[in-house]
Amino acid sequence: ALGDDAAAGLVAALAFPERVARARGEGAFLMVSGTGAELGEGSGLRSASWLAVAVADRGVQAASARVRLAAVIDE
Repeated sequence: ALGDDAAAGLVAALAFPERVARARGEGAFLMVSGTGAELGEGSGLRSASWLAVAVADRGVQAASARVRLAAVIDE
């Protein structure tokens, strides 16, 4: 059985497959869609290798999206 955190990551990845993101270093990620994504400085997810991003926003001039809600996933 999956734990709550693993289940949340799986659900987010299935709901938003284009938002599965691979770490690029220092809280920066690259989503499958090709969009860059960044976590806030205080995020406990900054060391994750992979994320399923449920909520992110990106300003018109922003180079990357700001991750608002995500869960760690395994390869």
